[in-house]
Amino acid sequence: MDNVYNCFSQYFREIITATGRLKKEELLVNRITQYLTLKKDEPILDAACGTGEALNHLNQMGYKKIEGLDSSINMILRAKEKLPDIIFHHFYWEQLKCGYLTNQYKLIYIIGVSLLHAEMKSIPPIIESIYHLLLPTGVFVLDVRKWGDKDQNGVIQKNRPIDKYKKICEFKLGGNKYLVEDKCIYTKKRQHIQYKISCPSINKSPLYYNVSYARLSADYFKDILLKTGFKNVNIREESCWPYILIYAYK
Repeated sequence: MDNVYNCFSQYFREIITATGRLKKEELLVNRITQYLTLKKDEPILDAACGTGEALNHLNQMGYKKIEGLDSSINMILRAKEKLPDIIFHHFYWEQLKCGYLTNQYKLIYIIGVSLLHAEMKSIPPIIESIYHLLLPTGVFVLDVRKWGDKDQNGVIQKNRPIDKYKKICEFKLGGNKYLVEDKCIYTKKRQHIQYKISCPSINKSPLYYNVSYARLSADYFKDILLKTGFKNVNIREESCWPYILIYAYK
């Protein structure tokens, strides 16, 4: 998955800006910090930081102890363009158990349904590693899809066409206009999405990026989080965000 995002990184910031997700993410960061009444000097880790948009917003809000983690080096390099003084960590979630991080955090978050990229068997040990990185009063925040309908294999996205491209957005880069489309299919345990990026003004074939998401519900994560040792797990929805938020308190 990191190789996909290494390539995808050159368009990622432009796409989330064009789709309006950037503004929604900033609103969500506001809601999370307000809901948890986080102090400006409490340590925060964005454990799927991508190109650093959420961290940039936290920095602008005055949070002083923020760090980012991502498995894609190119995503981190783009994040450093905006945040040269922020500490970034480049490794996989599965490597957290190896002790690469020694700090502890008041808040660790993984948003944008990023944790669903992980293999199902990896999720419980990843959550356990995150648990141990939290301060005694720390909170882990993640999100999952609002799965709706069901087929014979499990939950699928409500009202989303299957195996048909749909337009996501258009954006301009380097004087050229790009079109972004995607389509999804399902296997027994995962949702697979293919992004197609084309530029009519450049005589090149479209670029394709394939990612997948585990078909796991908020209730699944609540059960895993409680079994890991989190004392309280709250499931919330925010009007500004298209996914379900889960707050797990150590």
